[in-house]
Amino acid sequence: MKFEKVSFDQWFEACYKNYGDSYSSEGEFERWVKESYNHILLPKRSTKFSAGYDFFNPFPTLHLNAAPSINYRICTGVRWHGDNDKVLIILPRSGFGTKYGFALDNTAGVIDADYYHAANEGHIMAQVHVRTDMKIEREQAFMQGIILPYYTVEEDTVDKERVGGFGSTG
Repeated sequence: MKFEKVSFDQWFEACYKNYGDSYSSEGEFERWVKESYNHILLPKRSTKFSAGYDFFNPFPTLHLNAAPSINYRICTGVRWHGDNDKVLIILPRSGFGTKYGFALDNTAGVIDADYYHAANEGHIMAQVHVRTDMKIEREQAFMQGIILPYYTVEEDTVDKERVGGFGSTG
């Protein structure tokens, strides 16, 4: 099992789709995307007994405002190549949830091993909201992933393969 950066092409596509309309100049946007790609850090544990792998913000400071109708999508630039009997569960960092009401819109992200082969290269993104205004600095950890084993029942005969990303399994 391992974490990897997505390709620059996937990174550019995700950034354009999620943030492209924020820039008035195409050249400015391209510089921002290239610079941010260079700041993608692979997830890592912060202490010897940490269960979670911290995910880091590759962008310049993100300003998240508390408002009922505002959700933010944060591209991580990271993908996970997991074993077929493991799942990566994505959760907010505990302190962010307590201090700012930082939460994933889907409560907990489930990254299946076959997500690695999705059309978007298995690019892990977080859609979040906050109850209190906050900032996430560049290269600051903002969420964590925990790798867990999972089991299937005897009668399980699923042979369908994944092709998409968020919500692609129905």
